[in-house]
Amino acid sequence: MGAEKSATGYPILCNDPHLTLTLPSIWFEIQLVAPKLNVYGVSLPGAPGVIVGFNKEVAWGLTNVDTDVTDWYSITFKDASRQQYKYGEEWRDIRLLIDTLRVRGQAPVLDTLLFTHYGPITAQAHEAQAPWVIQDGIPADCALRWVAHEPSQELLTFYYLNRARNYKDYRQALTYYTAPAQNFIFADVHKDIAITPNGKFPLKWREQGKFVLDGSNPAHEWQGWIPYAQNPHIKNPSRGFVSSANQFPVVDSLYPYYLNWEYATFERGQRINERLTQLQKVNPDSMRFLQYDALSAFAREALPLLLAAVPRNALQAQEQKCFDLLATWDYQFKAEQIAPSIFNQWWANFAKATWEDELALPQMRFPNREMTLGWMARNDSLNPVVWFDDRRTPARETLGELARQTLRQTVKSLTEKYGPLGDAWQWTKVRATRIDHLARIAAFGKSNIISDGDKTAVNALSTSNGPSWRMVVALGRKPEAYGIYPGGQSGNPGSFFYDNMLQDWSQGRLARLLFLSSPQTENNEVVAKIKMNP
Repeated sequence: MGAEKSATGYPILCNDPHLTLTLPSIWFEIQLVAPKLNVYGVSLPGAPGVIVGFNKEVAWGLTNVDTDVTDWYSITFKDASRQQYKYGEEWRDIRLLIDTLRVRGQAPVLDTLLFTHYGPITAQAHEAQAPWVIQDGIPADCALRWVAHEPSQELLTFYYLNRARNYKDYRQALTYYTAPAQNFIFADVHKDIAITPNGKFPLKWREQGKFVLDGSNPAHEWQGWIPYAQNPHIKNPSRGFVSSANQFPVVDSLYPYYLNWEYATFERGQRINERLTQLQKVNPDSMRFLQYDALSAFAREALPLLLAAVPRNALQAQEQKCFDLLATWDYQFKAEQIAPSIFNQWWANFAKATWEDELALPQMRFPNREMTLGWMARNDSLNPVVWFDDRRTPARETLGELARQTLRQTVKSLTEKYGPLGDAWQWTKVRATRIDHLARIAAFGKSNIISDGDKTAVNALSTSNGPSWRMVVALGRKPEAYGIYPGGQSGNPGSFFYDNMLQDWSQGRLARLLFLSSPQTENNEVVAKIKMNP
């Protein structure tokens, strides 16, 4: 948020990267102080610096860009020995790497990995049930080209961000970054704000790599790299804020480079921009409430179309009650509400019924929510959209018939699983958010976490994925910062500090981050110090 929309006249930076949630958390809170360095935020175990955080003059955060930086290349072997592969008019040698896997109480297992100039062949057809079997999204006899296999210096990016003093320092720090591609958001006390979708991006033709490429054809190679200076970027926009919710990062259709064919759907980005446009005299609480915002712009678009399509005179008593709950719902995915559970299941059933008769093929994905909404909006009684007809039946189904059938299916399935319409249908119980232990030790995880939110809301919380670290930094003469993650500073399940922040996190509360000017600073909030022997 820019200075002109802030209550203090200085920018406010807000960040909440969404990841798979674990206990212990992947993050730990830290302040690092050294000559010419005083930085606060969260880091990853083993990382020599702060990954998301702030110092006295700048603040920064990260979200995933979703740029296409991996491609699969089908490999043509010369013969059954699999020692050479075709590339253009020549046969190139396969490079072998043999790993020895030691197993307790058993003989070691030798694992032979095959490498091409593209990268490793991660699944071989003769090891699968049949040629071209795709297991977990991995095609057989294909080499993986991935930016993360490139030499890189990401740690230098964070080294310099930790010490940054202004926008120029921020931009210079990003030049060292390769992968995984991230939206680097930025604010400083000089009242600059910016966002840079950043990484090493392949130079490719439009939709190159959307499907498996021919590894024997040199024309299918990447053609180089998008110059760093031409990565998407914006500084101090006139609207007074920058934002990212993993959506397509370029608004201008004239941007000359291909980045990807698929990004997050519209709803979270739309809601964030909607609220940031409305907000004035913003303070840290304004941003904290936005992070916990549970309104689904997707439900706001989809539900009226579903409700309008349903012939109400065909509804049974229980279906009518559910219909009425939805008709008065405010599109908020609140923990205690029942309507979100009904809508979520109804949409899942409706989307499946719409597309499965045409696209029920192995590994075939259904169109996304935006595409389905588009066809619903185009539907007309005089010219009904053919997708809503079930081709497997002799009758010609309409949007209304499909909506009624899937509402009935929804009520039936919820009743069978949770009993009669009542408190057992509350959204928090149906979603059943849990945080698993890193080693999947059930007793060390947490289940049935009560919290607002949905993957289509700003508070994008699902069964096991959500905001891994919430941070709000109000810059000024001295930074005022708040943050929290779902866990604690200790990795010991027997410690009070293993999960002591989880309850506040689940309710959208943040803790004040105590940014000390030096290790010797006296502050009544410091309850203990440990002096380490040199």
